[in-house]
This record gives sequence, C-alpha cells and structure tokens, in this order.
Amino acid sequence: MGPTPQQSMVPEFSSCSTTIHHNIRIPTPYGWVADSDDPAFDDKVDERLLWHGSNTGMFYATKICWRNQQRIHLLRRMEKSGEMREREKEAGRHKYTIDVDGNGWSGRFKRLMTTNARVFKSTIYPEWSTDRVAPWVHYIPIQLDLSDLHDALLFFRGDANGDGAHEDLARKIAVVGREWSKTFWREEDLAAYFFRLMLENARLMSPDWNAMSYKTAKEEGKA
Repeated sequence: MGPTPQQSMVPEFSSCSTTIHHNIRIPTPYGWVADSDDPAFDDKVDERLLWHGSNTGMFYATKICWRNQQRIHLLRRMEKSGEMREREKEAGRHKYTIDVDGNGWSGRFKRLMTTNARVFKSTIYPEWSTDRVAPWVHYIPIQLDLSDLHDALLFFRGDANGDGAHEDLARKIAVVGREWSKTFWREEDLAAYFFRLMLENARLMSPDWNAMSYKTAKEEGKA
C-alpha cells in the first residue's frame, strides 16, 4: 500500500526515500562494517544463493497484505528453487548473496558489498549511495517481483553442471564491489557527505542568502 504523496514540499531528512517522495537522504552507519575476513571469491565453496535476514516489523494478520511483502515473496521463491538461508557465521562460504528491502531500506548492503561475494539487490528505496554505486559494475540489480533473479543467477553460476557459467564476470563484480565499499564507503566518507549536506541545507534555509554565499566579499564586489 505504501505512503501517499504529500500535498506540499517538506524538507525532510531520512535514511532512504521512495519513488514518489524526495526526502533528503542522509548517510547512516546502520549495519556498518569497515572490513570483513570472509574468504576470497575463488575460495568460497557454496554456489547456492544466500539470503540472510528476518521478517521482523511486518504485522501478520488476516486483513494485512503481508504475503506481498518483498522478503516473504523472496522466501517463497527460494523455497521452491531449493535455495537457502543460513547463519551469519556460515554465510562467508557463499559466492552469491541477495539483498532485499524490509519495511524500508535494507541495512545489509554495505556488509554484503564487503564480503567478496557477488551481490544481487532488489530495492525500491534509494539511499545516499544510490547515485554513486553503479549497477552491473558493483552489484546486479534485480526486478522488484524477482522475475529475473533465476535467470541472472544461472547466467553467472551456470546450470547444475556448471555449463554456461560466467564466473569470471561474477568474480570481477565481487572484487570491484568490495573495493568500492572500502574506498568510498568509509567512515570519513559518511562524515564528509553529512557535513557538506548540513552546510548546504543551512545555506538554502537562511533568510540572508548573501551572507550564506560561498563567495568571498571580494568576489561579491567583482560580481
């Protein structure tokens, strides 16, 4: 069902937005991980698709459309295909993982990007990093109805015998994604982004735009 559009523009900060809202997205350390000791892609031994998460937050009642919740939908598909969930301590051996929304954005993307695994991601909630991380380069985007998940997995993993696999591309995406996470998703990156965001917001909200201009007095005189 989701939220409805607002009647007027409201400067609202949030950790994510939606396709019909324009919240000012702020970086968040939720689920933060700086590095991981997971094995390298070639050292991972399990080629099944892993999802690690929970269904908390959803109100499961007769009149609630909980069956349409994205994680419930994912579990139904994984159950039919024989894929699985496992404990975090065992997750590092998987080459392929998927990240999906819960009631809002998923806080696991940073963690998954740093594990040397190949990350599939299905989301409707843009975050602060959405315009910076590149689909098909750092991760593989998946449709919201998960209709392309099976084919996307088979493209990289191949069939049951491994025929038709493109594991070299999967390895490249896993490595590039981890490198991006460690290079551009550091604590200092979050701090710098948030600081500049607050400065710009203060400038725009100030009743005296001239006083809040980035130009010096000398530059203002030349103008």
